[in-house]
Amino acid sequence: MVPDNKPDTKKDDKKPTGPVDDPFAEIVGVIVTLMVVTYLVNGLIATVNSSRLLSNGWQGLTPRGILLAHTKPISSLSNPIGAKVISVNQTDVYNLPAGERIGEQKITAHGKILQGPVFINGERYWYVDYEEDSDGWVKENDIAYLEAEPNLLAKIAINILGIVWYIKILLLLISVIFIFCIIYLFRKVMSLSIVEARKLYPESYFNGTSLDLSVASAQINPKWQKIQDHVESINENNWKLAIIEADIMLGEVLDNLSLPGETIGDKLKAVERSDFTTVDLAWEAHKIRNQIAHEGSSFLLNQRETKRILSLYQAVFEEFHII
Repeated sequence: MVPDNKPDTKKDDKKPTGPVDDPFAEIVGVIVTLMVVTYLVNGLIATVNSSRLLSNGWQGLTPRGILLAHTKPISSLSNPIGAKVISVNQTDVYNLPAGERIGEQKITAHGKILQGPVFINGERYWYVDYEEDSDGWVKENDIAYLEAEPNLLAKIAINILGIVWYIKILLLLISVIFIFCIIYLFRKVMSLSIVEARKLYPESYFNGTSLDLSVASAQINPKWQKIQDHVESINENNWKLAIIEADIMLGEVLDNLSLPGETIGDKLKAVERSDFTTVDLAWEAHKIRNQIAHEGSSFLLNQRETKRILSLYQAVFEEFHII
């Protein structure tokens, strides 16, 4: 006779649908994405800074290149005296041509040529009256005749490109922080993996022995061997008994995973697919067990189908090294 096992009736053993979220995978994914973005931005900045094409004339994407698109060389003017000029580089200001440095003008500083030129050591110097800060002699290469004021977009680009160095330092610091975050998360995931492994294979589960699969097999195999003996019987009731006892073994496995829920169905709904790759097989086998428990002697079962169902349980037990 088949034991009168009370079926799971408290919860509907319906298989959960949809993907199971893994928060650690999401965190690592975000960090990796940010690292890739940082790498690409650093690469773009390095390409812009090192490209000769991008720093040449109106095609330039450097502050100087953008300004040169709105200016003309001082040497192209027939009479530069009184010409309105703009600094296209960080400009050193001297008290005399090639004399003592008395100040500095930032890029985009506006001024007017009052004197010059003076040739010294291959450099041409002009005296410029700037609108702000220091006035004095500057190198011709640092200034240009301003044909038209840069538009708003060009000014924004100049300001952004002017702080590229600071952006690179910031991105470098962010990259270092990301690396430390990845190391921390890796260590955290590893420690959690150890905790989960202890849940899967607690020492108490093997009567106080350490995790040794041969010891586990020696203690668990007798139950499975008994189930195999039932399968080889010619009695249909023994086949049903084999499935019910295999389901009891499944319950013991789920209990050792410390999963929430009262029934096997509840616990199967709570598993992480990444930790339980044969969960679909467990669901299929458990549903057959429930049919047997509900329908009793009216449930028809043959030996071949019994072996197929037990092969589902076997795959689960092999995943957790129970057999």
